[in-house]
Amino acid sequence: MREDHVAAIVALIRNVETGLASETIRGVVDSILVKQPPALRILTLLEADPGVLTSGPSNVPRALDRVLFALVEQGAGVLRLPRCGQCNQERPLTRREGEFRICAACARAGRATGNVACCACRETLRSHATVGDRSYCQRCWAGLQRNAEGLLQKKIGARFPTLVPTQIERAIAALRANSARDRLPRLYVECEVFGDAWFARPAEASVLFAGFYDALRAAGAPLAERTCGHCQQATALHSRRDGLICCRKCYRAGTLSRCDGCGQDASIERRQPDGSGLCQRCTNTLEDENANCSGCGNYRLIAARTPAGPLCSMCRSETLVDTCSSCQKEAPCRFSGTDKAICTACQRARRLDVCGACGNTRECRFAGTAKAVCNQCANLREPCIRCGETRLIRQRSPDGRALCWSCVPPIIEPCTECHRERVVNGRVDGLPYCPSCYPRQPSSFRDCLRCGRHEHLLQSRLCLRCSADDKIRSLFPEEIIASHPRVSALRTACAAADPERILSTFRYRTTVDLLRWLLANPELLTHQAIDEIAAERATRTVRAFLVEYKVLPHRDEHLARFEAWITRTAVELLNPKERRAFTQFARWRHLRYLRGQPGLTRPAQAAFRKRELQHVINLLNWAHQQGSSLVSLRQEDVDRWLGTGLPDRRLVREFLKWTRRNAYSTTLTAPSVMRSQLTIGGTDGQDRMQLLDNALSSPPSDPRTTMAAALVLLYGITPARIVQLRVQDLFLDGGVIFIRLGSEPLALPKKIGEIAELALAARDAARMFGSVTDNEWLFPGTRAGHPLSPQALTRRLKMIGIEPQAVRSGALTSLAGQLPPVILARLTGLDITSATRWAGAVSASNARYAAFLLGRER
Repeated sequence: MREDHVAAIVALIRNVETGLASETIRGVVDSILVKQPPALRILTLLEADPGVLTSGPSNVPRALDRVLFALVEQGAGVLRLPRCGQCNQERPLTRREGEFRICAACARAGRATGNVACCACRETLRSHATVGDRSYCQRCWAGLQRNAEGLLQKKIGARFPTLVPTQIERAIAALRANSARDRLPRLYVECEVFGDAWFARPAEASVLFAGFYDALRAAGAPLAERTCGHCQQATALHSRRDGLICCRKCYRAGTLSRCDGCGQDASIERRQPDGSGLCQRCTNTLEDENANCSGCGNYRLIAARTPAGPLCSMCRSETLVDTCSSCQKEAPCRFSGTDKAICTACQRARRLDVCGACGNTRECRFAGTAKAVCNQCANLREPCIRCGETRLIRQRSPDGRALCWSCVPPIIEPCTECHRERVVNGRVDGLPYCPSCYPRQPSSFRDCLRCGRHEHLLQSRLCLRCSADDKIRSLFPEEIIASHPRVSALRTACAAADPERILSTFRYRTTVDLLRWLLANPELLTHQAIDEIAAERATRTVRAFLVEYKVLPHRDEHLARFEAWITRTAVELLNPKERRAFTQFARWRHLRYLRGQPGLTRPAQAAFRKRELQHVINLLNWAHQQGSSLVSLRQEDVDRWLGTGLPDRRLVREFLKWTRRNAYSTTLTAPSVMRSQLTIGGTDGQDRMQLLDNALSSPPSDPRTTMAAALVLLYGITPARIVQLRVQDLFLDGGVIFIRLGSEPLALPKKIGEIAELALAARDAARMFGSVTDNEWLFPGTRAGHPLSPQALTRRLKMIGIEPQAVRSGALTSLAGQLPPVILARLTGLDITSATRWAGAVSASNARYAAFLLGRER
């Protein structure tokens, strides 16, 4: 791939510059365009416009700029170097001004601030240096440069009295060793202007001050270790975001862009010739990122391209020869190129410990803990002298007989930290610690055998991150990724998840085994095949995970379950004609409506229709028990069946009307379903306001639950309607938060509007290997593309002391007495018929109350 692009570039340059040999041009291009993406961009540019080689435009890519400079140094006479976008001179273009690139001289001229008042001599002269709000002329800055070291020592000595002059000198020497020019004057002025703030919050400091801060701390100054300004983690800090020095992880998190491949916010890893950006996941799916490894011969994702050919990550690690930091020998090392490089032999030596079974010093599992056991004893099985079972040996009695792990009594002592009598998990300086306290002790931390991270390790002697990566690699082997590229999105998403969440997910063996089996059999990656594998509850999590990353197409799950229920239930009818009538009615009346509605099927919709169809099944089965059938069923039979059950048996009315129209039965009917009586009153206004104050006064752990509580308490909105709210239903207009519940938007009070903004920003939803931010639903559910269920929201409301049914009745009673039905329906989304019924019920209740008071007065 890259070699073909380089050959094409050499041919295009050779057509223009005939004075150089092809081998010379090839050597220059090969040494500069070492990676495939820039080579592809340069080739695309030259194929579109070969004239850039002789016209010298200032907006050529930096890689092509370096190629042209190198070829001119080799003696090219036709090629022209890019000209500065301002002075039009052929110079190295190291800066950018808009869409043009400019030279360093023009960039310095653009930064010139003109004449200013020098803060030292008070004369108005040309500014030579500016630090904060202080500007210095050239003469005063030169004077400051001569005295900067002494002033800086005096300044630091006054701030840190415990430091001796030699310690301050050591810090200044370390700063000078890491800088190519004298930066002490600027550092002194920064300490003078920003010292108090930056010593307290070093994340806000400049790079120069941060380096001096670290040098002072290393010299013995009482300073805390610098941490990331965003995540507060003590790690490598090489970036800056939002004015704060930060780690690479936080920098990447704050500079996410929309990937043009998958459409998700991610770090852009590669730019295509057309300017589109791709994230790492989409980049890995490109054809030129995968090839046959020259080491193992497998078709894999390429980690490096060498003169011998492309190499995958495993084969590349074998070529990384370095000097081991432990034995000082040259060998293939992990962490090659760093000060933590370690060979395999030394890595194994780190596992040496005293075996708890045989007492010998060997390479042990769980080295450094009370459970250290060598590999030989870990695999040794003998009959236990206590239980008699042949098991792994944990210890031996004084006479040499075996004791298994179950029969060895645990060591129980008072924990040094929590002082409770518990099993000893480890010892620090000879002091016992329990399983809860030992992992928190810094002395229990060790270097991960793979990445070298210093933290509390798992039993495998690996850190959480490396253990999670091993789990992911076992779930998504390279051969599956190579043969099914769309599955690579799953592996990328899983690898980026929190390692603790990954390891906890793998404890659910049934779910993970199902996912593993589906990935190994891609022909089963369909909704129909998964439906046949197991029940819906067993496959729900895996199905949602596959839909989330577009391995499976999205579908309406409640509708699919309802349709499958119809097919299963129809089997209960033994008469083929009645079974056909039941299926046709269900499809005509229910499935047709649910498929035609604009949104997803709600659980309540499916539940109501199931209840209606179940009554139809009960009627037909009852008729068979009476020696009758649907064809011979009479009206008196239907009346008798209706009179011996619950009132909702009247739901068969629509089925009987349909069978008459389609000649499945004689004229049969059932009374219309009576509307349920409205509950007037409910929780009174004072109690509702008290509940609302309680919900708003405490800091909301989940602002979405608090917002739902406010909607129920104030406006009587049902949980089923609340979970259907989408992101666009909340919007800001004129500084006021509006919510669209009905046809007209409703302005929320200021306090509730603030909660609504928090709810809009906290749209995280639990998924299989982590949490994601949903872009559609305000209350996202565990299924991708589906909202939270009303039952789940009701449970959350009850946990904070709100009974939705009671408080909703009180809210609607209050609103119906204040607003006309039309306004009530438009603002709250209540059906106009229901709003009218509420208004009528409240009016009737008030009339009865007025008549009661009038009677008492008489």
